[in-house]
Amino acid sequence: MRQGPNERLMALMTEARCSNKGLARRLTDIAATRNLRGVRVDHNDVRKWRAGMLPQEPKPAMIADVLTEQLGRRITLADIGMESSSARDIALDFLPSVEGLVAVADRLWTRDSEGISDADKDTVSAAALTTPIYRWMTATPLKLRDGPSSRQFALGDMSALTHMADMFTSAVNRYGGGHIRASAVEFLRRDIAPLLRMSHTESVGRQLFTTAGHMAFLVGDMSYDVAHHALARRYFALSLNLAHASGDRVLGARVLVRMSHQATFLGEYREAAELARAARVGAAACLPNRAMAAIAAMEARAMSAAGDAVGCDRALLDAETTFNRVDQDADPAWFRYFDEAELVDEFGHCFRDLGRSEHAAEYAEQAIATSTPDYPRSRVFTRFVLAAALLQSGDEERACTEALLALHDIERIRSERVRVYLSDFCAQLQRRATRPASDFLEQANLLLAAHQ
Repeated sequence: MRQGPNERLMALMTEARCSNKGLARRLTDIAATRNLRGVRVDHNDVRKWRAGMLPQEPKPAMIADVLTEQLGRRITLADIGMESSSARDIALDFLPSVEGLVAVADRLWTRDSEGISDADKDTVSAAALTTPIYRWMTATPLKLRDGPSSRQFALGDMSALTHMADMFTSAVNRYGGGHIRASAVEFLRRDIAPLLRMSHTESVGRQLFTTAGHMAFLVGDMSYDVAHHALARRYFALSLNLAHASGDRVLGARVLVRMSHQATFLGEYREAAELARAARVGAAACLPNRAMAAIAAMEARAMSAAGDAVGCDRALLDAETTFNRVDQDADPAWFRYFDEAELVDEFGHCFRDLGRSEHAAEYAEQAIATSTPDYPRSRVFTRFVLAAALLQSGDEERACTEALLALHDIERIRSERVRVYLSDFCAQLQRRATRPASDFLEQANLLLAAHQ
């Protein structure tokens, strides 16, 4: 689409003393370095951009990279007048080539790291992800480039990347997504992205794409946790693509399980159940019992939220039966989180939604008793489930006591989902003019006001 002259691009090129031919040459060099064989640039292309034409991806980000290097300061898409490049379809498709996948990944986390929120403005429904999910389920394995590495890439490098991803995982479980999301995006953009652009052996490439898929999944989860739901879905879809590129079907199933969790949270119950089933079907040949149990539990949560008691009970029985066959040695890292505490916590959530308060309280208590301190955010969720179940059964004083225990942990956690659990419990208490209720509401309102 033709616009007016791109004065911002022209001004920066003048400042950098960069001619049309010079910019074209540097972009061609970058394309060669990053193995972007389909990217071609000459001085006539640059002339059109200066006149206001918007280049196709991944050229805008490459132009910003060239000028960043020339000027010695960070140049963004907004700085070069190309922020209007539509974000509506970023990372919402299945990408059949490595080059296309890396370009889209670059675009998403570059825009995200710049603080550009247009990727989160449009609503992205769970139904909008049907096409990439179906294609993930049916696509043939993606062949990575297999060639000499662009630099020495030792096992120690991969170990360091994996360790960083594990650190981010631990942090989000402890403190919620709000504290570290920006740092995780920068890790993707500055540390992971350059490696994905290099040539490398297929073995190293698959490990890299697995790590990138894990990190994209984590950023999606952090985005979900702080209520950037459209952005979360873009990262989840990107993670699914990266998992496919790495050949890791179990990681793909893990992504779909989290997408199902988010869909239930947003009230898209039918889609949530379908996402869980897609995880099972798409990776059936690779899934160990622990993963199958987690998938069945997620389907049960969608069913209970929709009020389908029969479907929920069937899925919970499937989850429990499968979990009883878990073999620790066969567990992949992606589903290791799903332990006994997680299983009984899902029972508690489901029974709370179905109004079976006595059973919900029993399972929530069991989840708290068997959980570890490594998951304080999850313990907060479980305590509110317990509190809600106790309130349903008429034990208001104990319900407020349990909720107060959760309240003490919330101050260290930045999670919009935690705030929703707290707000929902407060709404249930508003109708009760008793001393325990008023005392709790006073403390809860102070906390909510402090974290506005």
